[in-house]
Amino acid sequence: MNDARDGSNHTVRTGFAAGVLNALIGIGGGIVIVPALIARGAAAQVAVGTSLAAVVGIGLGAALALWLPADGLEVLFGGFFCFMGIHIGRKALL
Repeated sequence: MNDARDGSNHTVRTGFAAGVLNALIGIGGGIVIVPALIARGAAAQVAVGTSLAAVVGIGLGAALALWLPADGLEVLFGGFFCFMGIHIGRKALL
């Protein structure tokens, strides 16, 4: 299995490309990221679980943004999820 901790940044580039493609085309992340993770050697369960974890984070953020008053919470939640993504991604790559 080709692990992300091997020093290459191919996983980061794949994730970035998937994010850009998803943003430009407007398709769901699972259509791009799951096959990309499987192609990188991840087990199917791990790839699907990773996609589902992203969906839960996005759904939770959207629900909280609609539920709470909008006085700057977009920036607060955006910053929180950005920080968590960076932290989790860093742990996965190091």
